[in-house]
Amino acid sequence: METVSSVPRRTALRFLDYSDSPRSGESRRVRECTYRELWDLVETISCVFPGSPGDRIALVMPGDDRFISLFLGAMHKGLIPVPVPFPLTGMSAIERFKTIVRDAGPAVIVAAPAILDRLAGEIPARPDGPAPHLVSRDSILSASAGSDEPWPARGDDPAFIQYTSGSTGRPKGIAVKHRGLSNLFQDHLQRGIFAPGDVIISLADPTFDIFAFESLIPLASGATVHLCPTDDQKDASAIASRIATYGVTHIQVPVSKMTALCGNRRFRDQLPHLRVIVCGGEH
Repeated sequence: METVSSVPRRTALRFLDYSDSPRSGESRRVRECTYRELWDLVETISCVFPGSPGDRIALVMPGDDRFISLFLGAMHKGLIPVPVPFPLTGMSAIERFKTIVRDAGPAVIVAAPAILDRLAGEIPARPDGPAPHLVSRDSILSASAGSDEPWPARGDDPAFIQYTSGSTGRPKGIAVKHRGLSNLFQDHLQRGIFAPGDVIISLADPTFDIFAFESLIPLASGATVHLCPTDDQKDASAIASRIATYGVTHIQVPVSKMTALCGNRRFRDQLPHLRVIVCGGEH
C-alpha cells in the first residue's frame, strides 16, 4: 500500500491485452495498468477469492497480467499461491500438474477458461479431504469492485510455493516465506537496484524463482514490469525493439540465453541503454 500511495499514477504493468480478440489483420493492443488500478483490482480479487487464509491456491494459466493480479490478490487475502507450469500440453505436463496438486493439496485450483473441462477429469483427490474446487480465472476477474484489508502475514508464513522442474526426479515444492521476500526487497532497496521510473522486461515463467526479482520486487519498488509476450521471449530482435520502444532499464536472463541474444546486433546495440543487467541461474 505504501508503494501505491507514493506512485499511484505510475505504470505498474505493461502488457498485451488478451481480454478480447483483435480484428483480422490487427495486432493486440499494448495496455498499461497504474499502481492505483492494480491495487483496486487486487482488493476486489481478495474479496471474492474462494478459500480462507492459509489455504493453498493453484494457479494454472499463462503468466500474464491476469496471473499477477490473481497472485497478488491471493497473497492479499492470506492465501498461498502455487503457480503451475503452463501450457499443459502432453502427458508429461498433465502428470506434473497432478503431482503438484497431490503434493501441495490446494483447496482451490484457478485455471484459464480454455482448459477447465480438461482439468476437471485430471484433478486427484486430496489425501486429507475433498478434491480441490475448480474455478474459472475470468469469473474472479469479472467480479464487482470491493475492498479488503491485507491479511496480517507473519514473517515465517509462506508467501507462495514454487515447484522445481523435476528434471532430477519428482518436482519439489519450496515454500517462500514472507520474511525471505522482505529481506530480498530490503537488500535490493539498499543497493538501489530498483526505483520508481525503472522498467524491467519480464522474460521468465512465473514458476521459476526469478519471478520474485522480475515482478514482485519491482512492484514493491514503484518500478514498471513490462510483460514480454511468450512469442517474443526468445526473439532477440523483438526484445531489442521492446527495450528501445518502452524505455526498458533492467533485464535478467541466464548466461546461455544472454550469449544467444548477444549474437543479434540489434540486441547488442541496446545494451548501453540498460541500467541493470543480471545474468545467472547456471553453473
